[in-house]
Amino acid sequence: MHLGNPNMPINRFMGFPQYAGLLPSHPMHEAWMTEANRYSLWKWADNVSPGGAWREEISYQQAGVPHLMDAALSLRNSGALDPAVLPYVREQNQYNLACVCPPDANEGGLRGCEGTGNGGRVRAGFPVYAANLLKDTDPQMAGEMMWLWQSFGTPTQTQYGLSPLAVDTTIAPLAPRDVPAAFLPGYGATARAHFGTPGEAFLMFRCGYNQSHYDMDQGSFKFYALGEQLVPNSSCGYNSAEPANTQHGILSFGDPEWFNNHGRTDSIVVDRAFLGSVDHLLGSSNHFPPLPQV
Repeated sequence: MHLGNPNMPINRFMGFPQYAGLLPSHPMHEAWMTEANRYSLWKWADNVSPGGAWREEISYQQAGVPHLMDAALSLRNSGALDPAVLPYVREQNQYNLACVCPPDANEGGLRGCEGTGNGGRVRAGFPVYAANLLKDTDPQMAGEMMWLWQSFGTPTQTQYGLSPLAVDTTIAPLAPRDVPAAFLPGYGATARAHFGTPGEAFLMFRCGYNQSHYDMDQGSFKFYALGEQLVPNSSCGYNSAEPANTQHGILSFGDPEWFNNHGRTDSIVVDRAFLGSVDHLLGSSNHFPPLPQV
């Protein structure tokens, strides 16, 4: 049975535990909450790679992850949340934090979570859900999520609007001491230097097996330094007339048609080193079908 892309079944289902939570005296209440926990855990486990990368690129992620966290808040407030959900919440939002770009001088000094593929940079309200869910088990991470939201300019949108029940103003924002370089299986990797200073530099490198809503972007990258995005990776989204292969920071060799394979490659970061003065990343991609020999 076809269940749709990674996000759509989630955002269609996750209203269920919120409505069910309003009916605690119903004879099916416990069964409903049990099923909501089971389904939620399956979707977290099925879509979160080791290291936290969601199966979708980071802007399409907004059609799934905030709904899962909103449902988790409803389950928790009903006393029914399975605590096995919380490690997924933490790991997935560690990935979001790893993807945060430096303050952009061209956009009012705001940060954003960077992505590639069929989307791009995200500023949204999802960190407040994570902060609320993690405030008891990981108060430091909760504070960092409120800092992340502030660094976006405290936006109030998610895909369908930010639930006012999610915002806990008693959680104080806590700036991370550092956001280090990260290997992100399924997505690729990041490299970073001088976090929190005017000289902050950030590289985002796409080289991983996740495929949904990623266009021809394997091997592409973005680079920030000194408050500027020096190597953009604009991506297509829905509203660009330009073909995808003109919008990625990527070198492609051979026939242009070899590039147009909808991201269907076996890709992984095969070597990495994160050192005090320099970071090293090496990626490998095998195209399907194999490229002709030249």
